[in-house]
Formats: sequence, structure tokens, C-alpha cells
Amino acid sequence: MNELFPAVRKKNVSLVIGSSLNAGFISGSPRYNYGKENFKIPAAVIEKREKLRTVAARYGVNLRTAALQFSAAPDVAVALVVGARSHQQIAEDYNSLQAKIPSEFWTELKQQALIESDASLPQRPYDDGWIWQGSRCRSRRRRLAGPREPEDLSHDD
Repeated sequence: MNELFPAVRKKNVSLVIGSSLNAGFISGSPRYNYGKENFKIPAAVIEKREKLRTVAARYGVNLRTAALQFSAAPDVAVALVVGARSHQQIAEDYNSLQAKIPSEFWTELKQQALIESDASLPQRPYDDGWIWQGSRCRSRRRRLAGPREPEDLSHDD
């Protein structure tokens, strides 16, 4: 964040953010990162996830929702790549980007050093330009006329 983002800005390019949920770990999956040994999760990482869950519960925040919004927050981020096995998961991703998260939640995460003190925080609303096309969320630089439901991708074309 402190090295990559300034370099991206200097080059006047943008980032497509992937793995916002860290292979599903943030959502509670028993894997962390990717690779053959992704089931070997360091104790410190599990402890941090538990701290994040505790803060999220205190504010009634879904940790998965917070992770997606946090990943989309930097000014250098123009799109998120999210995995989805069904149209239901696509709808959940969409709803996560629309959800309101109290600013106090982010403040506490910074106070507890669970996120960087100078990290970019989500700005509301996300529906001011994120474009959903099928299972992908496109650049927020273009604007929608209003929120729309994600497409049903359960059929074969």
C-alpha cells in the first residue's frame, strides 16, 4: 500500500483488485492464500481474523462486506475480481458494495491496528458508478442511472 499505490499513481495507471476475501478466508473458509498448502493457516492470521470478527460483530457489520468495500476503496482501484459460483453469490457481492458500514467501524479497525492507519476507507455510496456486467463489477468511472439487480447467470448461452 505504501509503496505500490504511490507508484501506480505516478505511472497514472489503475489496479484491478483480486482476492479481496483471501481465497475465502475472510468469509470463514478453512483456506488462506492460494497453493497446495493453503490449509496451513498461521495462528497469528486466525487470531487477526477473530479480532476483525469481534469488531465487525460489535457494529453489526458483515466481515465479507467490509473486505469487499475496503478492497474497492483506494483511488487506484477501478475494479474488483470476485469469485462467484452462483447468481446468488453475485447478488451478495452487489449487496455488499451497497451496504452502509458505520465510520466508527473503520475507526476502530485503525485504532486496533487491524488495518493501516493511513489506509483508504470506503466512501458512500458505491452505487455512484460501479457497473455490473454479468459476474464482473466494472469501473466506477462510468455512472449508472440507478442501482440494478445483477443478471441471473444460471442459464447456459
